[in-house]
Amino acid sequence: MTQHSREELLKLIAKRRIRSRLSRDLRITDKTIDHWNKYELTVVWTKSHNEGLLIMQLEDAHVASFIATAPLKDTATGRLKPAICDLCYTYRKGGEICRITFDLKRENKKLGFLYCADLECSRNVRNLTSAATYSRTQLHEALNVSQRIERLRSKLEILTERLEDEQ
Repeated sequence: MTQHSREELLKLIAKRRIRSRLSRDLRITDKTIDHWNKYELTVVWTKSHNEGLLIMQLEDAHVASFIATAPLKDTATGRLKPAICDLCYTYRKGGEICRITFDLKRENKKLGFLYCADLECSRNVRNLTSAATYSRTQLHEALNVSQRIERLRSKLEILTERLEDEQ
């Protein structure tokens, strides 16, 4: 992937028609700039950290707005539930997983997934986070790093196809 600047990221976001309130609340950090040109997936959060834009770098860059809900709780005990991320298949402890929802306006539906609450999926598949290290001890899969990256890319391609139909 080529190096992208802050201005290129802002142009990409501007192309995506997003609500003006969401656009005003976005917080682009140096980490965001650094990640979006290195990985398949990065996120621009709002200041409230409950919604934002998901930036997916495949053949082209794709941007999708989302809403993140609170961590999963067990209704019987009230404890935070551990789960596995639908994108990167990283096992996350309670409180480290949340539901991410995308609006499918044409279908008048919502598309929801369980994602890592920090959305560091690209780094998790590369074993660059402590969550990935912990997950590899809990889930014994035979995939190597390049196979996990390919699986993530495949999931993102399916997601972008579904979301691009909405534009």
